[in-house]
Amino acid sequence: MEGMVETSTNLASVKFIGDSRIEVTTSQRSELKPGNIMLLKWWSPFLNWLVLKVSHSDGYPGWTPNPNSSFENYG
Repeated sequence: MEGMVETSTNLASVKFIGDSRIEVTTSQRSELKPGNIMLLKWWSPFLNWLVLKVSHSDGYPGWTPNPNSSFENYG
């Protein structure tokens, strides 16, 4: 669909835990599963290079937009 974002990353939260720990949570979403895999392959080595611990959850499923939905007008 022209003009639609296919894959995105969101800075979801930053939490300060005690005096020496910061927890950063991001959310990745993609219409197509390979988009999420691509983001993981890019972000993980970068964050490891910064000597940060990285963990992953199951994440969000992909979504398929419905341009005929009465909820949203994509026109």
